[in-house]
Amino acid sequence: MSAIPAINKHESDSFTNTQVKDAINTFKNYFPDDPELAKVSESELEQKVEEFLKSKQVFTVELKPPSPEVLKALAVEGVEDTCAYTIGVVIVDCIFMILGFVGLHATNSEAIAKAAAKEVGEVVARSLPKWMKLIQALKDAGSLTEKAKAIFNIGSAAYSAGMFRGIIASIKSSMKWWDWVITGVAAVAQIAALVLTDGAAFIAEVALNATAVAYVVSDSVKAGQTCG
Repeated sequence: MSAIPAINKHESDSFTNTQVKDAINTFKNYFPDDPELAKVSESELEQKVEEFLKSKQVFTVELKPPSPEVLKALAVEGVEDTCAYTIGVVIVDCIFMILGFVGLHATNSEAIAKAAAKEVGEVVARSLPKWMKLIQALKDAGSLTEKAKAIFNIGSAAYSAGMFRGIIASIKSSMKWWDWVITGVAAVAQIAALVLTDGAAFIAEVALNATAVAYVVSDSVKAGQTCG
């Protein structure tokens, strides 16, 4: 797994107050034990998120690697050779592409991506046929637009399965608290809006980035080979 591809941020002024408020509530439910989040002014957070969504601003973050214990577990358990893990790699690719679309560009992502793929893989293993079908659809897609659609379908399914929370939690220690919260809420608002439009804006942006698409397709081919 090399550097996760980043795509351009999508600036949008079409979000309603209700959509942003719903995203704030979802994000707070993700992290009910965060004391700062519990006491933050919702009106201030709403304003910051709306400004971020409309702007060209991006957060470029050098991710901190997982703990030595997590890295040791990855090295000794052989999880990287399993079907669920290799599908997890593709899912993490797709999630980080959506975060790039929101405005988070992460560097030094290899180690944290491996840890995230292990965690995601544990969820994948419980409904393996569903995820294998989504991966196969990406492998079989013809045009860049069809591949981008397949990538969105994987990311959307990952969101529905609750996988975004783990990724967002994993980047917390690498960011300033406010930047992390703004990114997280914006991501929730953006993916919810994309689901309502079948991912149109995301698919259009991804289809312009052949390198990023090729990266994810390459990982899907590896997953297909591992899964047989």
